[in-house]
Amino acid sequence: MCSMVTDILHDIDSYAREARQWREHLHRHPELSFKEFQTAAFIREKLQSFGVDQITPIAETGTIALVKGQNPELKCIGFRADIDA
Repeated sequence: MCSMVTDILHDIDSYAREARQWREHLHRHPELSFKEFQTAAFIREKLQSFGVDQITPIAETGTIALVKGQNPELKCIGFRADIDA
């Protein structure tokens, strides 16, 4: 197999492993609806660690983040996710 493909597969496996750890962490520390203060803090910390510099808390446990791409000509995409079970 090409070394570039091997590197890509390794990266995917690494990201999947890390995402699984986040999920396990959040499931070990459940919070009630509208009381997800630690979950919101966890999400904001992760966004900061990715280099996102425009992070805005909203409605106590909500978060708005602007993630800029490298190409200013590309259009904007919005994502929304619930953090309660």
